[in-house]
Amino acid sequence: MKKILSLVAVNLLITLVLLLTIELALRLAWHNPYLDAPLDTSARLHAKNLDIEVSSEGYYPLSESIRFHTREDRSISNGFVQVGSTFIALGGSTTESSLVPEGDRWPDLLAPAALNFGVSGNYLIDSYYNLIHLHEALAPPPDTATIMHAVNDLGFFVNRGAENFEINNWSHRLEHPLVTFDNTNRVVFGGVKISSSSVMSLITYLRNNSGVRLIIEPSVALKEARDNMSILEDVEFQKLKSEFVNEFLPKRLSVYEQISRTSSRLRVKLILLSQPHAFVKDYTPPIQDLRVTPVWSGRRLTITQTSELMDLLNEQTLNFAQENSIKSIDLAKCIGSQEVGPLLYDSVHYSMQGSKAVAECINGAM
Repeated sequence: MKKILSLVAVNLLITLVLLLTIELALRLAWHNPYLDAPLDTSARLHAKNLDIEVSSEGYYPLSESIRFHTREDRSISNGFVQVGSTFIALGGSTTESSLVPEGDRWPDLLAPAALNFGVSGNYLIDSYYNLIHLHEALAPPPDTATIMHAVNDLGFFVNRGAENFEINNWSHRLEHPLVTFDNTNRVVFGGVKISSSSVMSLITYLRNNSGVRLIIEPSVALKEARDNMSILEDVEFQKLKSEFVNEFLPKRLSVYEQISRTSSRLRVKLILLSQPHAFVKDYTPPIQDLRVTPVWSGRRLTITQTSELMDLLNEQTLNFAQENSIKSIDLAKCIGSQEVGPLLYDSVHYSMQGSKAVAECINGAM
């Protein structure tokens, strides 16, 4: 028994020494991204120097997954080094364009090309804080920024209500489908954080930022689940629309006002974009219809109802720009004048062809 205990103790000691050696080696040889200074709590951008893959799952004529890489400045790589650009693109996943290959994302195709700072799930308020952060972080700072939001703002309203759409005390979960952030304060045990150990940090990094990310597969599952829901009756929709117009749109307008004041202070020229969408009845999908409408009180909105709310959001964007002498481009109208089926693989996300069409609309208007 004594011999067995001695053997166990020796093995434990060897294991501990090995772990400590690996920990020390990693601290000397590996840059732990979780030790980087965290972003301002309200800024929401991609982590630095990520290199992951996103699967197109047969929706494009590609034999390989799409490379998704971010630079040191947190922008999404377009496949070549772009130094000193002062033109940035802010928005959600329709700006991020993770299912479009490098060099074919619409910010890449602008003339001049814009640094892509789109992030899946971002709202208009996120772009307000990102604009401030990037003006402080980039050298040289940006002097022109496109901003495009609509569908995520609509999703915020139906999920969280109008009262929470406030710049003050803004909160947004820090994880999204593609990446995790540079810093993590998640406690593992006894007050020890992941960032306290290079070994735990490396395991976390490899788990979250390697392998192929599936995006289409969850979209199919979500579509099937939504199709089984009952439709929101018109009487209930009119109540929803009334709250949307009277409570949410004024909140959103105040965000635009603060963005306008901030951009003037920072001397950044704004280009506000309306958001194209496939909430139309004559939509012919390229592969299969993956359009998903919002859910309100357990019932899904119809295509027509969703289109009506999206149009109100785009109308507000364009009206605000006109009333405040801000450059705007009606992408929804430009894309809507074409056959949208080949341009969008679901409700709002662009195919490669759609991404090129968006760039052509913007370049033509510029």
